Formats: sequence, structure tokens, C-alpha cells
Amino acid sequence: MIGAIIDPRLCLNLLEASALGFVKEGYEALLLDRKGLANLPKNGDGSISWQRNLDCAVINMVHQIRELTQQDQWKKKNPKETPLLPYDSVRGAFWEGGPLYEGARIEEKSHVQICVRSIECIKGYFRPIEI
Repeated sequence: MIGAIIDPRLCLNLLEASALGFVKEGYEALLLDRKGLANLPKNGDGSISWQRNLDCAVINMVHQIRELTQQDQWKKKNPKETPLLPYDSVRGAFWEGGPLYEGARIEEKSHVQICVRSIECIKGYFRPIEI
């Protein structure tokens, strides 16, 4: 195991309302790209609820849209629009594993994940001290 010092820089932070709007737009674009709901990947459920194939495809579409705005062809077609910078990282919280106790809204395996997309985000890494 290693630890890291990470500066998220421009982060698609799924814990912020503003980011969720971009994700919703990514879903709509994916729906158009795949020509309908029947052609979208599915998230897992039940014992495989950790499989997030649809969510992954949607977030990848958000990145594709932002990359598209960096291309010269897009800039020529949209001269008054500001190109969208690519995200350096993605951060999200995930609630999994079932209720911690009867009636709980806290789940057994809740956690936060960060995906680093740009190596410039990594300021350092280390091996944690064994206790």
C-alpha cells in the first residue's frame, strides 16, 4: 500500500451540485450517442451493486465532451463559446454494503474515491508507517 499527496486541481466533484449538471448532460449525450436506453450499459444491483458500468460510461462521456471543445474544428464552429478545460480528477462518494444497523442510512462499505486523470495532480507519494 502507498499513500499520496494529491492536488485535485480542476476536479469533477460529484459532491457538488454544479458538477451534477455536467454529469446529467453527459448522460443525455451518451443516450443520444448510443441511440437509446436499450443500448446503455447497466449498473450492477444486489450483490454486485459496486459495478457502475453506466456511471462510468456517463463520466467518460463528460470527459469526451470537454475534449471535443478543445479541438480546432469545434472552436471554429463555436467562436463565441469558451472551450471547456479537461478535468484533472474526479471525486465521488459511494454508499454500498447495506445498512450498518436496522433502519440505518449509513451503509457498511460507504467510501470516497478519487480518480486522478492528470499526473500533475500527484505532488508526492510515500509508504505509510507500519504500526
